[in-house]
Amino acid sequence: MAEQEIMTVFGINSWQLIAILVNVGCIVIFVFVIAYWIFAPILSAPYLATSVKDMLVMFSLADLGPSDHVVDLGSGDGRITLTASRVAASAVGVDHNPFLTLLSRFIAVLSPNGEVKFKNKSYMNENLSGYDVVFLYLMSADLKKLKDKFHSELAPGSRVVSNSFRIPGWRPIVTRKQGKKNIYLYVIGKSDV
Repeated sequence: MAEQEIMTVFGINSWQLIAILVNVGCIVIFVFVIAYWIFAPILSAPYLATSVKDMLVMFSLADLGPSDHVVDLGSGDGRITLTASRVAASAVGVDHNPFLTLLSRFIAVLSPNGEVKFKNKSYMNENLSGYDVVFLYLMSADLKKLKDKFHSELAPGSRVVSNSFRIPGWRPIVTRKQGKKNIYLYVIGKSDV
């Protein structure tokens, strides 16, 4: 009885109420997505996909092989993680953007991959001790924050490959010119001394 009285007051039936709630939910999600895309670049590195050519150079510099365990910090749409999973023992993508993480997981379901996982969290909270190779396309300020983490969590000989930005204070083992930018290879125990 109470439900009928509520519906009568608003002059709508239950299907109309459901449609209204779905539309309001979609609007809230849309506003959140737009706000996120506006403010995320202010808070950290903006999303910029790595080109296929750059990715192949990064894999070559890392000498990626079947026994490697790979992490991509700031994995974006997951292209590096997904491609690495086809070559390496395992690949993990870490990104703080929930929408890009969901997109990566969706693409992973649709494409043939090796052992792959995507985590929606800050890369500062990812334990790096189990990885042999770290890929990243992050700005210098983010790399500066990660230096101590790399040094304390990665084993000697682990490779860190950075697209476009140098790790401040570290000496790259190899710098490869790729178009208008550079890709840098760092080796723990050699680059960080």
